[in-house]
Amino acid sequence: MAFLDRDYGTTTWNGDKVRVVESVHVYEDGTEGKPFYVIYADNKAITLKGFNQKYLYLHNEETGKTVFLHRIIYACCTGLNLGLNGLEVHHIDFDTHNNRIENLVAMSVPDHRSYHTNMKNAERTGKEEYLDKAEKVLSNAKLLKERRVEKWNNEEKEKILNELSEM
Repeated sequence: MAFLDRDYGTTTWNGDKVRVVESVHVYEDGTEGKPFYVIYADNKAITLKGFNQKYLYLHNEETGKTVFLHRIIYACCTGLNLGLNGLEVHHIDFDTHNNRIENLVAMSVPDHRSYHTNMKNAERTGKEEYLDKAEKVLSNAKLLKERRVEKWNNEEKEKILNELSEM
């Protein structure tokens, strides 16, 4: 058995730097277990909670504030502010403990509601038109995510190159 680790990087939450590392068991047959997460923060009051609840979240014992882990991971990978300005982060496979970046997309609140409504209508009625509408919303969200990640990666590369040229 081996571990596959992925460092999602760092973001800032309420003035504190937070880094997320994901670890996954990889078994001899190549199958992967469920991911688990380790949080690194300078502020020792920040802990990961929610293992027996619907969502994993970070909790700051000093301030009482919480934030969902999937929002932190999305912010780390896209460079978006954690407020996400009216965006919700959706779990593509509906497993709310699977916070791998491949499983996350951001959607506007109306798009997220539309997606779930269309999925429920498709399940209830069996009509393809609802599934098509839901897939269109999800497809658009995935495309926006790809653009955000590409932009973020380019900005990070540019920062590093600028720092190197100043040395």
